[in-house]
Amino acid sequence: MESTLAERASRRRAPFFDERLNVRYGWPVAVEILLLAACLAAFGALAAAVSRDDFITDWDRDLNERLKDTHSRAVELFTHLGSFWGLLAVVAVATALLARRHAWTDITFLLASFAGAAILNALAKAAIARPRPLFHDPSLVFRTHSFPSGHTMGTTVVYTALAIVIARQTRYGPPATAAAAVIIVLVAASRIYLGAHYVSDVVGGVLLGIAWVLVVILALTIRERRRIA
Repeated sequence: MESTLAERASRRRAPFFDERLNVRYGWPVAVEILLLAACLAAFGALAAAVSRDDFITDWDRDLNERLKDTHSRAVELFTHLGSFWGLLAVVAVATALLARRHAWTDITFLLASFAGAAILNALAKAAIARPRPLFHDPSLVFRTHSFPSGHTMGTTVVYTALAIVIARQTRYGPPATAAAAVIIVLVAASRIYLGAHYVSDVVGGVLLGIAWVLVVILALTIRERRRIA
């Protein structure tokens, strides 16, 4: 009787209705799915607000106008960290180091995160087609739309993935996570400061970036669990 009650309690605590899914995936995958859903819901709500020219866009334009006379060349050092070529260099170095350790799963995770984010960001920009801020650094040349920020999304994806890899491979997970957060904030702030993006653009970049990293983690986790099942 006690065994039966324990089994029922265990099933109630399990995240999935199907016991086979509970055995194979359990709470780690369930939490990843919940986080992914939260990020996508928040991004969707923000994208809808931007598309409708909601009150958020009024705040965006107000801050952009306030910053129009405060541009500094020094801030460009931070924004270059999030450029495509800057991130590509980071990914290339990290891939070479991981290859020496034969960390093929981590390499797959990093490359899929970086490449997928670039494609997803281009699709999102084309779909929403938000114009760039009116006031921006005159040295900046724009070839794409504004929402979501490509620099911020790319930085979020690459440095979040690197922090996860470092946490898996070494004991330096906490400082790596802190460093990644600082870099993401600096790049995001530099894009706003230079007038390349609105605040909602960089927030959208962070949300979509985290969502994509979670998609890649889920795909690799499910593949691994199926392989060993």
